[in-house]
This record gives sequence, structure tokens and C-alpha cells, in this order.
Amino acid sequence: MDKSVSAVVVCAGSSTRMGGIDKIFSSINGVPVIILTLAACCKSKYINEIVIVSKQDNFERIRKLSEKFGIGKPYFLTSGGPERAVSVRNGVLAAKCEYVAIMDGARPLVRPENIDSVCQAAFEYGAAALGVPMTDTVKRVDKKGCIIETVDRSKLMRIQTPQVFNRLEYLELSEKALLTDLRFTDDCSVYEYFGRPVNTVCGREDNLKITVKEDLEICSRLCGISRVRVGHGYDVHRLEKGRELWLCGEKIDFSLGLAGHSDADVAIHALIDAMLGAAAMGDIGTLFPDSDDKYKNISSIILLKTAAQKVFRKYQLCNCDITIVAQKPKLFEHIPNMIRNIAAALQVFPDCVSIKATTEEKLGFTGALEGISAHAVCLLNVKSDA
Repeated sequence: MDKSVSAVVVCAGSSTRMGGIDKIFSSINGVPVIILTLAACCKSKYINEIVIVSKQDNFERIRKLSEKFGIGKPYFLTSGGPERAVSVRNGVLAAKCEYVAIMDGARPLVRPENIDSVCQAAFEYGAAALGVPMTDTVKRVDKKGCIIETVDRSKLMRIQTPQVFNRLEYLELSEKALLTDLRFTDDCSVYEYFGRPVNTVCGREDNLKITVKEDLEICSRLCGISRVRVGHGYDVHRLEKGRELWLCGEKIDFSLGLAGHSDADVAIHALIDAMLGAAAMGDIGTLFPDSDDKYKNISSIILLKTAAQKVFRKYQLCNCDITIVAQKPKLFEHIPNMIRNIAAALQVFPDCVSIKATTEEKLGFTGALEGISAHAVCLLNVKSDA
């Protein structure tokens, strides 16, 4: 069947229920919502082009994201209107294909096969929409919220997008609809009002529309991709006389200290590397090069705070675990203060920080008091609004 379809992806809303977050740029497992929607359009065998209806202020950002994530099909941007009906009509006017698949930009889990099924139904019946049958018991209530009656759910459906129509027919009906005083909540309603049939195609429960912040968490879980990221860090510094010994931001009374460009806090350095590694943001040497004099003898707590500011823009800390390997001095009594230091620097609760100390039974360079090493493991979680 040689039919052409323009996807009209509508994302010109104000996201008022998202607490000031623009939902189309919110991240689900590292990918913006709008990109997931566009990617599904690209994988549909019937979509020939994509018209993105957005606020003009977002045009450049959408272009950059589309280029970064490799949106392969031809796409165009057009401005939205003061209400959804006007935005959709603007998109349909900009489309060039025989049919239009009107889609919510904030339905990131829509599947290409579902888009194709609705397109096929529209080719056969003239108009079609994706939906899922009601499975919950539905009640009609009065103004006080008291139940009046149980509604027969056997003929009820929750309508989703895409909704697919013949382009010219849609333009004719939508023009008439704008002349009425009615507010149509979706595009099927326009067809209903003028007595035109719309066939329904059974979709999936997971084709959620992002409306509130909690929807992002639900979508992330439904994607089946973990939002958790793990990083490991390791560092070692040589012990020498004439240096202070700092470990996890705590000054330790000992005859030897660690050599290094900064205060050489080996445990914090390992933690910074673990955090940067989990976030895929390089390493401590790249962020704080020892060739830069401004880091000469600097407190590693300051370096940790700086690294945390960078990492925590996109991620939040679940927990970290540090193991210090030193033959001497004994560190057990210092660990509570170390934990407090790290927790304060990262602005997390102390129970998110674990610090342990061990020896290597006089083996190796730590056993010979030539140096101290440290391992760190860090667990990050992707922020919902990242």
C-alpha cells in the first residue's frame, strides 16, 4: 500500500504540572523524552517525514539534540499556538503527506509497530486512533465525590496517540471546529463532533504520556534500563617525611605524610575518580591537572566539592564505599570523623558513606610503609530532570 504519512509531533505546551521542568527535555535513562518519541517515528515504516510543533524558543535545542542522537528522517519545526487545537493545525498545515499521524511529544514509550498499526487502520477506514480498553471499574460521582452509579466499561477506551487522519479531511474539519465555542481535548473529538467515524486500534498500557514528575520514574522502570551507574576509583601516594598526612579530609598525627601536588589525600582522590567514572566525566587528572599551580597543596575536600558540583548536575549519589590500604597508622578511631567529612562535602547523610581501613599484612609497598593506597566504589542514580 503506497501511502505517505507525516508524523505531527506536538510539544508546544507549558508543562505546568511538571513544576517548571520542560518535560520534552527531561531525561529517561539519559535520553530526552522528545528524542525517544522522534526515534519511534524514525523506526516506523510508514512515517515519511516529521513535523515538530514546538515553542520557537526550543527550536535550536531540538535541532541540536536531533543531530546529537541521529534523528535520520526529514524533520521540520513549526511554532505552536495558544492552545493545543491551534498547535496541531499548524503542524498539519506544515505537513506534506497524504496522511498525518498526530502524536504527543511526551509519549516516549510509543512503539513503532503501534504507529504502523494505526496508520494501516487509517488507510483502510479513513481515520484511526490508538487506545487501550478500560480494565478498572469506572464510577460516576456527584459534585461531592459520592458514587452515583457504575459505568459499563465494556465499551470504554482510553485514547492515546498517534491518531491518524487524511490530511485534507482533517484540515477541513479542524477549520470548522475552531469556529465553534467548544474545546476539543483530542483530535478524535473533532471527528466525533462532525459525525465522522474513527477506528480504534488496541495499544499498550505502557504508552504513557508524561504529565507529572512521577511519570518519568515510571517510564524509566518500564524501559527496563537501569538508571544506576557504578564507578571505581584507585589511587596511591608515596609516604615521605616532612609532609602532613590527610585521609578523607582528616589530619592524622603520624611521622610520615603523603607526597603529591595537592594535600595528596589518597582516599578522596580515589573517591573523585569513582564519581567521575560512574558519570563518564573523565578522571581526577583531567579535572585537576598537577601542572596547574592553583591546585598546589590544595585541600582535597575542595577538589571533592568541585567534582561533586559537576557530577551532581545530572546524577545523585546513592552511596560510596572507600577502602584505605595502610600498614600504619591505625585508622579505626578516625573513621567516624572521616565519614562526617565526606558526607558534609557531598551534602549527603552519613549512612551514604562507608569507609574501611585494612593492611596488606606487611606485604607490598604499603606493607613496607612506602606508601598508602585507596579503592573507592560509587553508585550514582540519574536524576529525573537531567
